[in-house]
Amino acid sequence: SLEVIEGDFLEVDLSRLFSRYGRLKAVGNLPYGVSTEILFKLLQAHQYLKDITLMFQWEVAQRIVSPPGRKQYGALSVTVRLFSEPELLFRVPRGAFWPKPEVQGGVVHFRLHEQPKGDIETMRGLLEGLFSARRKTILNALFRAGHGPRERIRSLLKRAGIDPMRRPETLSLEEYLILAETLKEA
Repeated sequence: SLEVIEGDFLEVDLSRLFSRYGRLKAVGNLPYGVSTEILFKLLQAHQYLKDITLMFQWEVAQRIVSPPGRKQYGALSVTVRLFSEPELLFRVPRGAFWPKPEVQGGVVHFRLHEQPKGDIETMRGLLEGLFSARRKTILNALFRAGHGPRERIRSLLKRAGIDPMRRPETLSLEEYLILAETLKEA
């Protein structure tokens, strides 16, 4: 059966909606201006979903699936991995649409984890501070974000097993989880 709900997706109570149907697959061609907001709303409703397949603007799709060390890797890349393993399935050329948009699309599949790998709010705060200073070393980015004097930060990074001279875009999700836990314990 098909149920059509008219309204703003960002305003819909997903837990109430999804709880009636069991675990679902989410599939969509998202409006590019709010695509990441919709993605995070779906990811936070992971317990109601089997998996997610969405189309994004090509550049956003590349940022989502980017591994550490690449220019596109950032807070979005790390945060998505708290909930899922993203995979870029294919590019959608502008000519596939009418009227033609200014940009290409990219379809991304998200294989959801049973449970998030870390606390989204803790990670979001940490990542925003670090990636706003992405050209700085992790030591200087943490200092700039107010995590204490440099010597204390250097000691915390050593305890976490992270070289203070690395840049935020080189750390894996696992290293970010260790760093968040180390900062929380300090």
